[in-house]
Amino acid sequence: MLLEERRSVIKHILLNIITLGLYGLYVSADIARDTNVACHGDGKYSVFGTREMVLSIVTLGVYQAIWMLKVIKRWNSFSSANKKGIYIRGGFYLVCRLTVIAAPIAIMEVYRMLGRLCEDFNDDFFRLDENDVFAKRAKAIIEEVAEKRVDNAEGKVAGHKIIEEYDPLMDRRRLDHSAEEAARAALLAELEEEERLEVAQRLADEVAAEARAEEEKELAAQNAHRNKPWFRKVFIPLLTIFLLPMLFVITVTFFMPAVYDDTFVGELGDKYERLNDTDEPKLVVIGGSSVAFGLDSEMVKEHLGMEVVNFGLYANLGTKLMIDLSKTNINKGDIIVIAPEMNSQTLSLYFNAETAIQAFDGNWWMLKNVDTGDYESIVGAMWKFSGEKLEYLITGKRPENVGAYQKEWFNEYGDNTFDRPYNTMLSTSKNIELNFRVNTEDSITSDYEQFVDYVNDYVSYCSRTGATVYFSFAPMNAAAMTDYNNSENIYNFYKNLCAALDCRVISDVNQYIMDEGYFFDSEFHLNNAGVTVRTAQLIDDIKREQGEVTLTLSKNDIPEPPGYKPIDIVGGDEENFFFNLELTESNGQNVWSVVGLNDEGMVQKVLKIPNNVDGIPVVIVKANAFAGSLAEVLYLGENIGVLDAGALGGSTALKSVYVPQSKNDPAMISVPNSMDPAGLATMGASDSLKIYVNSQGLEAFKADYFWGDYNKHLEGYSE
Repeated sequence: MLLEERRSVIKHILLNIITLGLYGLYVSADIARDTNVACHGDGKYSVFGTREMVLSIVTLGVYQAIWMLKVIKRWNSFSSANKKGIYIRGGFYLVCRLTVIAAPIAIMEVYRMLGRLCEDFNDDFFRLDENDVFAKRAKAIIEEVAEKRVDNAEGKVAGHKIIEEYDPLMDRRRLDHSAEEAARAALLAELEEEERLEVAQRLADEVAAEARAEEEKELAAQNAHRNKPWFRKVFIPLLTIFLLPMLFVITVTFFMPAVYDDTFVGELGDKYERLNDTDEPKLVVIGGSSVAFGLDSEMVKEHLGMEVVNFGLYANLGTKLMIDLSKTNINKGDIIVIAPEMNSQTLSLYFNAETAIQAFDGNWWMLKNVDTGDYESIVGAMWKFSGEKLEYLITGKRPENVGAYQKEWFNEYGDNTFDRPYNTMLSTSKNIELNFRVNTEDSITSDYEQFVDYVNDYVSYCSRTGATVYFSFAPMNAAAMTDYNNSENIYNFYKNLCAALDCRVISDVNQYIMDEGYFFDSEFHLNNAGVTVRTAQLIDDIKREQGEVTLTLSKNDIPEPPGYKPIDIVGGDEENFFFNLELTESNGQNVWSVVGLNDEGMVQKVLKIPNNVDGIPVVIVKANAFAGSLAEVLYLGENIGVLDAGALGGSTALKSVYVPQSKNDPAMISVPNSMDPAGLATMGASDSLKIYVNSQGLEAFKADYFWGDYNKHLEGYSE
């Protein structure tokens, strides 16, 4: 037997564990060698040598998985070309391989197909041409020769002494071909004289061709196996050092108890489960947190008579991931509404592996629906994730969420039910710009075009299952719309979107640009009244597509915008010595905004923002208010409620910012998070900047939806 036909999966797993993964790399090299022999003649060559091993180590095994996919593709191509009827699905292999738990299945599939290829190679190496009448007769004589050689070691057949030099039990291959030469020589003597020369030449050519083929195969096998000792001696010790950390990361990530399953992002598992468990016709609304904070599913169910799955959670996961996960259970009669937030992140193929892997914690089966192109990012994110997870497990603590951003506030449909009576934002940045037009200039495909293509592929997929896809819009705060959003530009955006998508755009974008009084804590999150208004609008849009024209809410039933939550102002007028202030209207009252420093303020090492000046509270810090100053320490005033993007930037000297002890709730000071295109409040500040908050509220700040993006700057302090 030239190639090994049977390989043990159990042996592979045990040796892989014992060698901490080194055996797997050795097997890859062995697979490459046997593949080159078994698939000889296909014009390809597989190598798993020094470069491949180094790349596998550097990419934490991702390159090895990709390399194996290429080998599988070669097997499938060879099998198809030679009509062998065996193949492996590459996507299935990769999912099993990277989920670790199902890795034995991937190994089993690889060994199964390689074994078949090796078995076919071995059979082909010994097999005669069954369609050749002379070959059939020769084979019969060969079998007779073998039988007589066993019964009588001194026997001679057809006078050919060369056969006596071979033992048929010890060397089948050599006997077969030697016997074949003798048998075919005997057959030539039986042929008619006029046929002898022609047939003799044909048989001689066949023997010569077989001899050359055997020689080539032998040479290929020798070349393939010549580097085995070198691999073992050089790389096994080296790979042991590199694979130990990876084995540790995999163990902590997949086999340790979940720590993020009860967090805000952990709600994704429950949404995914509801989607899987709902087989009757259903409405699935896909988007980011604007869907989680902007839908009354009970109201939808009442008016449309369908089960509802609120499949929106967090824009940082990306719209693409939510689309991919939704494919787990889309059936005939389902209606899917895609309603992402209007920004460049959610209208693209953006994917955040760090957030996604937290959402998957304890719900790893969701990985089977993730685009295989995102697996590399997930593997990279596992290192940081495993460290944080291990820290939580050791300390016994768990990731915290505060306010509305807790899993406990989600109902059975996936709606966030946290009580939100007012708009809590003291200031709204203008950052919504409807400017996502298809750009084909210079043959460059934009992120938006890629997103549209992805949605259109999804529409095609759903159509094949009998489901219907609609496109709608997230609610948008009218106060956050940029000056670009005039009626003409909004119309152009809407027109281009309708033309680009293969599904119906069922909503008027203007009707989803809503009064600021309907919003809660961001430009896309609605308060209680806003949820009712948006839900009724979406129901009406869907009913209109179904041929109904009745309105869900009459004009008198539409709730009025509740407006802003009253500001809690700390009294006590103070004199302003150092700050340049600008009068601003916020929540219907006049407030001061800090916009800069005067000449005397620029040289101060310590600054404290006053609470009130001339009876008006100092509430907002604008961008670059301390740019170029020598201040090292800044104390925020008791009435500060907003830090705009870049509010703490522009000064490398600033090292410490103290939030008043009274503000122990992160909701008391608004800051932009990473979703804000304008940037964080620390944009342009020193990396070593520390923001000190009340020690009792430190964990709440770190877990907050907005303040959580400032974790590296946050420190606790006590008076």
